[in-house]
Amino acid sequence: MRISENLIFLYFMSVSLIGLFFLPVMVFWAPPSASFPWQKYLIFSIFGLICLLGIIAGVFPSKCLKTGKKETWDNIVDIEFKGHHPTCGNFSGHVFQLAGRRYCAGCSGLVIGAIVSIFGTLLYLTNKLAYENGTIIFWLGFTGALLGLIKNRLFKRRLNFLDLSMNVIFVLGAFMLLLGTEKINGSLLIEVYILILILNWIITRTLSPKRTICKHCNLKKMHPHNKNLKK
Repeated sequence: MRISENLIFLYFMSVSLIGLFFLPVMVFWAPPSASFPWQKYLIFSIFGLICLLGIIAGVFPSKCLKTGKKETWDNIVDIEFKGHHPTCGNFSGHVFQLAGRRYCAGCSGLVIGAIVSIFGTLLYLTNKLAYENGTIIFWLGFTGALLGLIKNRLFKRRLNFLDLSMNVIFVLGAFMLLLGTEKINGSLLIEVYILILILNWIITRTLSPKRTICKHCNLKKMHPHNKNLKK
């Protein structure tokens, strides 16, 4: 990962975490606001649309169209991709095999979380999702979102099942933050703020660490063409 990419990732991660920790201040200390009759339909419809777009991106990521493509990263040539992961063993914890096919654990978790969140959104909008304690829902959502953002720092070793599970929790966390905020405060501005935060979290999560892994890979030092690549 280049220095500029590190700075971009640091910026988005900082904004994501600061925005998340500022959210409880807004929800619990700002005066409760009267909800508009159409508010929950607008906010949760936008959230559902974000989830739907996330499902499409997770099932059909753009790089999946480049299966087998070879790229050059950090003086390593002939890096072959399946989906958006190199096929070398360093990324075995990022993927899993099912019925003979290779799937990204992270994307699969996001897709599952998005599907469950859309189902929950439909139940909520049709008044079939009853809940009383918005505070518990909010803090569960806060914890899920936080874990989803910092999971790569908490767990140094990537495990496909853990990656999948944490991404499910991450998306459900965003959904529960909206539910809790709707119950506790009901402010349209705060709920719009959460939607903006979610978009920022998505950008943060898409900033891939693959180049960092390749940069420190021993294959780089051992590659027979490495000397010819130096300028």
